[in-house]
Amino acid sequence: MARPLRFQDAGLWYHVTNRGNNRENVFVDDEDCQRFLDVLGASAALFGVEVHAYVIMTNHYHLFVRTPEANLSRFMQHVQVSFIAWYNRHHDRSGHVFQGRYKAQIVDRDGYGTAVSRYIHLNPVKVSGATGRTLQERRRHLRGYRWSSYRAYLGLSPKPEWLSLSDIHEKFGAEKDWRRGYAAYVEQGLLKDVEDPFEHVRGQAVMGSERFMERLQRLIRTHGVKDRNATGSVRQVSGMGIEEVVGAVAKAYGVKEEELRRARSSQREARQVALWLLARHSRGRLSGREIGEAMGGITTSAITHAKRLMEEKLRKSTAFQRRVAALQKSIFKS
Repeated sequence: MARPLRFQDAGLWYHVTNRGNNRENVFVDDEDCQRFLDVLGASAALFGVEVHAYVIMTNHYHLFVRTPEANLSRFMQHVQVSFIAWYNRHHDRSGHVFQGRYKAQIVDRDGYGTAVSRYIHLNPVKVSGATGRTLQERRRHLRGYRWSSYRAYLGLSPKPEWLSLSDIHEKFGAEKDWRRGYAAYVEQGLLKDVEDPFEHVRGQAVMGSERFMERLQRLIRTHGVKDRNATGSVRQVSGMGIEEVVGAVAKAYGVKEEELRRARSSQREARQVALWLLARHSRGRLSGREIGEAMGGITTSAITHAKRLMEEKLRKSTAFQRRVAALQKSIFKS
């Protein structure tokens, strides 16, 4: 499977995450968590990176950072290599600690920055075991969780020198008490399901609108340098439009495009093929939510379910494989 695009430029915002190797626990005690934060702070100072939010969970971490220079890879390499070297010595072990390279998505700060910050800070109450608690218990756990930047945002603990609160302060500055305004925004997630910003990720690499994605593509064409480890990333980012895919499938099956876009379409196989192709070839241009809206207002989980059904059918039928392969070939030729 092709790796997602890795593009670096001065001033970009990124959501960065990584998980323990084989999903195993990494941060097993307070010393592990504190060392990771120490390394994070030292690396941020060394590379001039702004850290705007973080959370450390038992087997993964999330960061929200801005790079005034185009140096995310060097920054994250320093964070992980430094931490892993200490971790293996401290725990008398060797080998991988994290599940490969970190994952990073470029974030449209204006459109999704605040939602990413909230997503990161809600992590401690979204894990298994925390969801069954009462509202007061979850709020107490959220505000008391030590290994998150949320306490610093609320003024409940000292702010590390390397943590920047300026972006959220600016966005909630109109409030009489910006900390209270931000807390109310985050803690809406304790009362109801709030928007998942990751439904807007395109090509596994960019969280933003179609216009934001087009601006990035122009940047890449102008002075982007392809990561030598990101095989196939250019194709993944360009993506295909819904009209192209739906039109080709409708023509192949001899049905109307409108019929394929209906949630309760009578053309079940043709619609599943269209959804599968869109999930595979349009996520570089469109988010899962946008695909769902265009295909009858379905959810991203429904698209994922249709994709799984298609993959199962492809495994079972070589004749079906050939039909779909021919269809894909005709789309990419046109």
